[in-house]
Amino acid sequence: MDLPFSATLPALLLDFIKDTENGIAILNTDNYFVFHNAAFIKLFESSDTQLAESPIGRSFDEMMTWLFEHQIKANGQWENVTVWLDSVHTEFRSAPFRSFEIELASGRWLLMNEQINSTGEVLLHCADFTAQKNLELELKDARANLEKLAFTDELTGVANRRHFLARLNDEFARSRRFKHPLCLVMLGLDHFKRINDTYGHPTGDLVLRHFAALLNSTLRTTDIVGRLGGEEFAVALPETPISEAMQVMGRVRDALADERLDTVGPDFRYTFSGGVSVLPEDDSTDCNWLLASSDKALYQAKSTGRNKLVSYENAF
Repeated sequence: MDLPFSATLPALLLDFIKDTENGIAILNTDNYFVFHNAAFIKLFESSDTQLAESPIGRSFDEMMTWLFEHQIKANGQWENVTVWLDSVHTEFRSAPFRSFEIELASGRWLLMNEQINSTGEVLLHCADFTAQKNLELELKDARANLEKLAFTDELTGVANRRHFLARLNDEFARSRRFKHPLCLVMLGLDHFKRINDTYGHPTGDLVLRHFAALLNSTLRTTDIVGRLGGEEFAVALPETPISEAMQVMGRVRDALADERLDTVGPDFRYTFSGGVSVLPEDDSTDCNWLLASSDKALYQAKSTGRNKLVSYENAF
């Protein structure tokens, strides 16, 4: 049964298409523009970049070239317009219906829909969703910051105790599975209480941050650094036998010996002690043994003069 306004429906639809804030355009089977509304042009233009002429009668590639040169935020990602077009062609007409996002050089975001009808014409529909996209990006950044806070020691920026122990357990399991060496180093800054008492806690915090930065810059990218609390740090060295671990940490000691914190005081320096243990080749120990043995070696280093590295196998 025909609705009362069925005779006027085509005219109503054309009015909606013409007046909507969403952009609409149609390409024929040869990929030439045969229709667009005013919003379609407005969405892609900016105050300082206008289309020289209507897209009607122009090819899809011509429009994409103009976008690359004037509006699309792709110039830094694609070597030239040819590479850009090759990438576009891999997606264009790849499905009866698809949605995708476009970031414009102005900072605006468009949500694009591409639909192919049964005779091969393409309908393009686009809408400005900058506000929604910015909110999405803000939430993503906030989530990333929360995750970072959950895993990172706030003062020093290295892994916090919980995250370090989780990663150590992962490395322990991997080392056991593949029979590869794993070393753990427990570190403590020497006479740290004296630094706090003499120079104040802000200086103590500065020293902690300096030491964490030194570890990150001196150690290998595969090594895992964490702060366990107070002035105590730990380093996991995967794929590392005890002799190599002693050499690696020796380089850290040498690097620290060359450092001076003149902002604290003339020729101010500090040292650290370390206890090193290696995962035994047999399966008789667990991760807690690795922690306990490194901690015992650290105690030995501190009780026998400080500013030294002691391996568990040599200390006990």
